[in-house]
Amino acid sequence: MGELAAAHVAGALCLPDAAMLVAARGRLMQALPAGGAMFAVQAREDEVAPMLGHDVSIAAVNGPASVVISGAHDAVSAIADRLRGQGRRVHRLAVSHAFHSALMEPMIAEFTAVAAELSVGLPTIPVISNVTGQLVADDFASADYWARHIRAVVRFGDSVRSAHCAGASRFIEVGPGGGLTSLIEASLADAQIVSVPTLRKDRPEPVSVMTAAAQGFVSGMGLDWASVFSGYRPKRVELPTYAFQHQKFWLAPAPSVSDPTAAGQIGASDGGAELLASSGFAARLAGRSADEQLAAAIEVVCEHAAAVLGRDGAAGLDAGQAFADSGFNSLSAVELRNRLTAVTAVTLPATAIFDHPTPTELAQYLITQIDGHGSSAAAAANPAERIDALTDVFLQACDAGRDADGWKMVALASNTRERMSSPVRNNVSKNVALLADGISDVVVICIPTLTVLSDQREYRDIANAMTGRHSVYSLTLPGFDSSDALPQNADMIVETVSNAIIDVVGGSCRFVLSGYSSGGVLAYALCSHLSVKHQRNPLGVALIDTYLPSQIANPSMNEGFSPNDTGKGLSREVIRVARMLNRLTATRLTAAATYAAIFQAWEPGRSMAPVLNIVAKDRIATVENLREERINRWRTAAAEAAYSVAEVPGDHFGMMSTSSEAIATEIHDWISGLVRGPHP
Repeated sequence: MGELAAAHVAGALCLPDAAMLVAARGRLMQALPAGGAMFAVQAREDEVAPMLGHDVSIAAVNGPASVVISGAHDAVSAIADRLRGQGRRVHRLAVSHAFHSALMEPMIAEFTAVAAELSVGLPTIPVISNVTGQLVADDFASADYWARHIRAVVRFGDSVRSAHCAGASRFIEVGPGGGLTSLIEASLADAQIVSVPTLRKDRPEPVSVMTAAAQGFVSGMGLDWASVFSGYRPKRVELPTYAFQHQKFWLAPAPSVSDPTAAGQIGASDGGAELLASSGFAARLAGRSADEQLAAAIEVVCEHAAAVLGRDGAAGLDAGQAFADSGFNSLSAVELRNRLTAVTAVTLPATAIFDHPTPTELAQYLITQIDGHGSSAAAAANPAERIDALTDVFLQACDAGRDADGWKMVALASNTRERMSSPVRNNVSKNVALLADGISDVVVICIPTLTVLSDQREYRDIANAMTGRHSVYSLTLPGFDSSDALPQNADMIVETVSNAIIDVVGGSCRFVLSGYSSGGVLAYALCSHLSVKHQRNPLGVALIDTYLPSQIANPSMNEGFSPNDTGKGLSREVIRVARMLNRLTATRLTAAATYAAIFQAWEPGRSMAPVLNIVAKDRIATVENLREERINRWRTAAAEAAYSVAEVPGDHFGMMSTSSEAIATEIHDWISGLVRGPHP
């Protein structure tokens, strides 16, 4: 659709004809049979091409390792699962049809006939075609061109590189968001460019547009300021307005400041040590103690993070809070990276904000870059090089397809960790987090997953959607922090977590339990334990796409967690995400292996509390045959009259963010039904 808009702006199509073409395109596509799927995958075009069949196409090549595949649902899903199993990022797109695939062909002839009726002119502004990735040819905007456009690969990445080769160094995204800005940054990661979105999510439109104009101006773009302020009638003033105006007063140059240790190593290696005399950030750190350096670096990071978020100052920004929890997304993370690169003279990788997920961690990283001038800085730039030895060997085993051997090794390593001698009463301030406040007297207690991703923040998006309706608490599990001892058995886990829950709900507060994925297994076990051992009856338990352990693991208790083929696919995706979030450590691996071994032979007992089973609508091919089985097995375990199933959009790995509103609504409506009827 963007290229149709470009054709009009460039003068190739008049506005009525462009609008007619857009309407016909949408109408004819919508009339096609529903079905098909599209996935954005982290892979090169040449890696994906050999996997394609007649019913799957490459729909778009957005960057060096960013491809969209499109086609028949089962075939596309199988390729997506194969890539996910290799540790690649995979995301299903929320679309009604499989665009740019063979499924579009039935509408092309009629669309071509509509396009043939339009008047086409020569573009008066250069246009780069997404069909070819090059400057448009003489057939641009013709009926045949738009027919090819329906079916052809969208070569956005090539188009961006062509524009850059032609001399473009500043890019403005004109549209409702900043998705293309991120793609441009990725396609030209090593180039000195400026990429600016005109509109941003959750920002007032006037503020977003003026910010874009300002960013463009300071990067060297020419602006028609009369048009920018049209309607405001601003008054021009001469600057400066203070005394001594129009008199030259040049400051004496400040002495160069650099790291004397690094300076002493000049000549020790090719090129010597780089002196950062030009960086005010380096000067700000020079001569200070380690604590003072960290405080100064945190101040810089928080100042620019607040500016990116549109806040008036950094005072309200918690240096220990994750950027994601403060409201950062992929676009704002890139913007912060660009700001910090400019102010510190440190070239940060595009993933810096994700590799160092809090202001404090990012500040520490910046200091190593200033101090290291080489080996330490290079190691810090690549999280994979900082991975501990156990994790490194584990990843090598998984990459070689020897997942079971990797988990056996981790299980052996877990034996070296301290073990709990008895259940403990959790420290509420440390292990329980209030994620949302609500007016209902029914509290939602969320149980983290039992994987390396186990974290209170897993339920952040659902809690945000619950705000105002229910108070939402999330727990941490013993063993996932380096200061924790590991539990010895399931009884020790459920009793320790039960103590934390009772600390939250007291003796009278009504509550439900909820658990996503493997967290649902523990939530279900806690439901019965709280009733029998503590006489605290939950109103019910909400399972969010929870597989039974026996569906993903071989029933072997003597060698630790032993994933079957299904478990390998699921655990590899978890490991991939954990690496991206910098949460893959020996502590977390040994904890996850311990929990997996404890629960892999677990089977649900009969529950007398109502059970809500929320399942993902989009199935993962490698586990699709298990869907009905797990629904029925949970139904058998639960009281028949108190068991209900709800389906929400998304797949197992994306539903907690993309469908958080839907999940929150299902849980809220279910609770409302429980409250209206009899309850324990």
